[in-house]
Amino acid sequence: MTADKEHIIEISDLSFRYGDEVNGFLALRDINLTIAKGEYVAIMGPSGSGKSTLMNLLGTLATASSGTLRLSGEHIEDLNEEKLASHRNRSIGFVFQQFHLLPRLTILENVLLPLTYRQPVPTTAEIDEARAKAIDLLKSLKIGEQAYKLPALLSGGQKQRAAIARALLLDPDIILADEPTGALDSKTAQDVLNILVELNKRGKTIIVITHDPEVTRVARRRIELRDGRVVGDTSQPGIDSGSTHLLDQPPSPISRTSRIKAWLQRRLSPSRDAWQALTSSRLRTALTSLGLIIGVSSIIIMLTLGTAAQQVIINIFNQAGADRIYVGLDYRKVRSGGFAGFWQGLDVDNDFPELQNTFSEYGRIVPLGNNSSQKFYAAGNQFDARVQPLYSLNEFFDEGLKLDRGRLISPRELQSGARVALVGSEFAEGMFPPQYPGRLTNPRFPLGEILSIRGKLFTHVTIVGVLKKRDTTFDAKEANSDVYIPMSTYNQYTGTRHTTWLAVVPKEGVKHSWIADSVKNYLQLRTGNKYPFRASVPEEQISRIMLFIKVFQGLTALIGGLCILVGGIGIMNIMLVTIAERVREIGLRKALGAPPAAITRQFLLECIMLCAVSGLVGTIGGLGFCNLVGYLSHMAMPDTIPSQFLFYPAGVAFGLGTAILCGVAFGMMPALKAARLDPSEALRSE
Repeated sequence: MTADKEHIIEISDLSFRYGDEVNGFLALRDINLTIAKGEYVAIMGPSGSGKSTLMNLLGTLATASSGTLRLSGEHIEDLNEEKLASHRNRSIGFVFQQFHLLPRLTILENVLLPLTYRQPVPTTAEIDEARAKAIDLLKSLKIGEQAYKLPALLSGGQKQRAAIARALLLDPDIILADEPTGALDSKTAQDVLNILVELNKRGKTIIVITHDPEVTRVARRRIELRDGRVVGDTSQPGIDSGSTHLLDQPPSPISRTSRIKAWLQRRLSPSRDAWQALTSSRLRTALTSLGLIIGVSSIIIMLTLGTAAQQVIINIFNQAGADRIYVGLDYRKVRSGGFAGFWQGLDVDNDFPELQNTFSEYGRIVPLGNNSSQKFYAAGNQFDARVQPLYSLNEFFDEGLKLDRGRLISPRELQSGARVALVGSEFAEGMFPPQYPGRLTNPRFPLGEILSIRGKLFTHVTIVGVLKKRDTTFDAKEANSDVYIPMSTYNQYTGTRHTTWLAVVPKEGVKHSWIADSVKNYLQLRTGNKYPFRASVPEEQISRIMLFIKVFQGLTALIGGLCILVGGIGIMNIMLVTIAERVREIGLRKALGAPPAAITRQFLLECIMLCAVSGLVGTIGGLGFCNLVGYLSHMAMPDTIPSQFLFYPAGVAFGLGTAILCGVAFGMMPALKAARLDPSEALRSE
């Protein structure tokens, strides 16, 4: 019937079967049909006649079981999915009975949707022209003022006009309309038919699938299907709607977009679509991401707090002289028997210089005096405190002592047995009550106050300095009440000139355990192996504590990883549910020209974005919790824990990286499932 015209559609022996050969259903049987360019064809028939199946084949939404189909001279059965998608995008405009407008997008965005899948990627100028054309189409169809509204705010007729504008955006050769008036009232239906007639007058090939005789009468050719076969193919005069001028609209000025803005729009458009999809169901998205947020937060918290705890412990040990090694007589073994009594120790004046010279290349060695509890008196006030003998000023700094007021004991005073003292902060507070007279008479109080010592020592000393309060977490609780005097003074008044314990400060690069064993062996050889000696190496204690912290961090990170795994599985599950809910959207996107790769990218991006946002929330929450703990810890122990912003870059990178990797790993399967959906089946889903 179209021998004198150029054929745009050619069908030969076309059949289509749902299911397999045994249990399947043959929906179309040996269809032979040609449609010329510029025709207005109505395909009609009762339900089950195969007209919807034929529409899917004509729209390349389905592949025939047998036979051939040529569209614009191309054999459809020879095209892969990407080429079929490109063919649909540039050659076929769909108008559906249910409109199929995406509810999250504005009317203008819905109309521009086919441009998203155009290949090759449109230039900036082409995008600007398409946008101007979309606005012109909406104005021509009398819904220009609805361009920036969501579909939910439009009537059925307005939605169908928007669907027609979308079908016309890329100027396709064929308009394929499936029951275009089925959901409209009679007046609106007539307006839509008038638009289709005018499009046909302008050279478009119109194919309408319908069961409505009124719609059929408008066409100039009627093809009737029954039981999957063509039972009628007749020409008819059609109904001329007259000149509606619906599509006559002066072109709008083209607003040119800068290259940078256009580049950003192209790059950010997929992310914006993904974000809109996620925020359309905020509560479900929030609950879905909760497991991932908890997992990332726990990793951030433990890595950050663990690292901060290591630094605090190192600082505490450093304040307490963590770089010092203590070597001396093992009193417990001596008491257990088997040794030649108690060792009297090294003579500080005669024996000690030899030991110092022996190990001077590897470190510094100082004698440790035996601290003893003494009674102190001042103006009738009594206070019990320990006396700590100082051999040199190095000990002052090695132990992390800091001066608050006054001065240090001079080297000359240390050697000459001067009766001077440094007192701890709590000693100064406890020794001198508020009513102490010196508080009023001594402008430099308590400097210059004289203390009488009674006990093992029997002398008096003058306070020359007050020490800052020190942390006692890993030290004796009374450390801030200690009184430091020169060792020479201590020995002079106690008659003691020997020491059984030594402090060793290794030089940089010298292994602590080696020098500790070396000094211990020196003492054993010097005493003829008559006495047991032991060494205390704080560095080893720190290493054990650090190992424990690292193990704890690893276990906590493992628990966080399990939370992320569970959260990822939950996200994968919800993505599968989301895809099931958006089957028709996927079908629409494929009908508009989206290739499988584009569908995969879209849903994979949604999953990655969900995981990335969850990771970001978890990171912010974790850092917030860490800094809250840090602030409260600083308030509780200001001298030990500094006020600082806790931020561990490696932990943040690990948490965010794990979340994004989780999005890729758990989003791939749902994304591939969406890409494999059959578009004809997807569009029919409820």
